[in-house]
Amino acid sequence: HKQHQWYLRTPCHKTEKRPMSGEPATSTEAASRGGQATPDVQQKRRELMMRRKQQILLKDAAQHEAAGDYYAAQQCYKTLYFQASQMQQWDRAIECLRSGASRMFAAQQPHLGAELTLLLIEALRASGAPHRPANLALLRELCAQCEASEASAAPSAAAAATLPDTAPATLETHSTTASAPTSTSTTSTTFELLDRVVRASLEWSSTAPEAPLGICAVHPAAAPTAPSSSPFGASPTGANTNANTNANTVAVPYAGDPALHVYYAAVLVKRNQLGMACHHLLRGDDSEATLRYLLQMTESALPEEYDLFVARLVLGYAARGNLKDAHRVLTGFVAKRFPGSTDSAVDDGLPAPPPLVNFLRFLLLTLERDNTYPLFQRLTQVYAPSLARDPDFQKSLDKIAEVFYNVKKQPQGLSGIMNMVSSMFQAPSSPARH
Repeated sequence: HKQHQWYLRTPCHKTEKRPMSGEPATSTEAASRGGQATPDVQQKRRELMMRRKQQILLKDAAQHEAAGDYYAAQQCYKTLYFQASQMQQWDRAIECLRSGASRMFAAQQPHLGAELTLLLIEALRASGAPHRPANLALLRELCAQCEASEASAAPSAAAAATLPDTAPATLETHSTTASAPTSTSTTSTTFELLDRVVRASLEWSSTAPEAPLGICAVHPAAAPTAPSSSPFGASPTGANTNANTNANTVAVPYAGDPALHVYYAAVLVKRNQLGMACHHLLRGDDSEATLRYLLQMTESALPEEYDLFVARLVLGYAARGNLKDAHRVLTGFVAKRFPGSTDSAVDDGLPAPPPLVNFLRFLLLTLERDNTYPLFQRLTQVYAPSLARDPDFQKSLDKIAEVFYNVKKQPQGLSGIMNMVSSMFQAPSSPARH
């Protein structure tokens, strides 16, 4: 009976200092007397309970991983994420997802790790996280871990599984894209996970929270030289030949993290998806890597097609206003593949550059100068037979004329007639009232 009377020896209440007559009681004392805690105390209690639950979930995840039940461990990480997101604790939620994804990738579970990585990207978007180098490096690290996990989980399917080439039309021609496997097994779908993670990462990195969608990044172009008079007369009406006067930069739509574009291009080169690789190389910021991968692409190509490979990249850079990288890639490629470009090498019987490469040289020199739209037109006419080898070259040239000379291609056929008729019947705008 005495053992059950332990509560008789405990004090029923603690002595507390009561305020003197006329002295107001504090909010904490008033709340404790009324039986209700203050909002700060309630918040601290919730955080303490949340930490205890998170510690329990982390222990459960470690136990499931030790037992080989990776799906149950992934569910523990997901629960941690949802609980932390409800409390608006985004830093803790992102850290839990990063740790869980890394563990899943290390355990050769690319599917489970990719799901956690996609949740991490959603957390970055929901929290409005800025595009800091640490966040971008985190996504690139997870993409690399996903690639390594896929290679270790399905080494036999690494060369067979491919992604359908969805690059723009100007980069699709002559790309050697293998056909996608028809099997829907685990080994054939693992390579789709890396594509999903990379696309989601690029989508998040292309929409900065501090700026609206469509923010423009300025790519440096080659410095313009002194204006020179054109021997072909004045420019045609409507052509803004001073579009690149005293301007070393051209604004183009920002396409996401440039370093991630270069990384993904390297992955696509390994898969022999050259069209998509060029698409991402043009949106990167590493011209040396572009030249290195370009030389790697042409190792298995015919010598007659060397100029086609470099023309797609150089015209793509020029269409984006990036003359600086276009010069570097063209100069480095010609030095490696066409050593007969110099006067001393011609006498030695080395291969000279084809006409298409000469056109690229003259084109870049033309774009650097002012009032050169007539010369631009003349170049396209003289080298029309070389440009006709790839019909998509004309699309790139139209884009170059729009970027550097503000000349847009007029629609042809029925669409042009409909636009003309609609403009005739359009009501005139009323003058502004003061």
